[in-house]
Amino acid sequence: MTSLLAGWAFAVTRKKEPGDDISHAIEVLSRASERCQDEDMRTDEVFAALDYLDSVASRKTALMALRNGLDVQHPEQRRQVVASAVRSIRRAVGSRDE
Repeated sequence: MTSLLAGWAFAVTRKKEPGDDISHAIEVLSRASERCQDEDMRTDEVFAALDYLDSVASRKTALMALRNGLDVQHPEQRRQVVASAVRSIRRAVGSRDE
């Protein structure tokens, strides 16, 4: 239930153009990818973005890979796993922002 509420709260706070919520969620995950080597990015904002995308995506493998990647202990391996997952998520939702 918490995931559903977080995803809903994420969408409600971002009323703009259709597809803007997805773009914002991907931007949040991209920033997490850039920072996860040096910082713990298991934040409410990152999990809300993942929960929101999980609520609208039909393919969830990359979302699960990113969640799991955030738990990788070795910083460089964590960065690689998370970056790869973000690229897969972008492809899955058809995002052109790279």
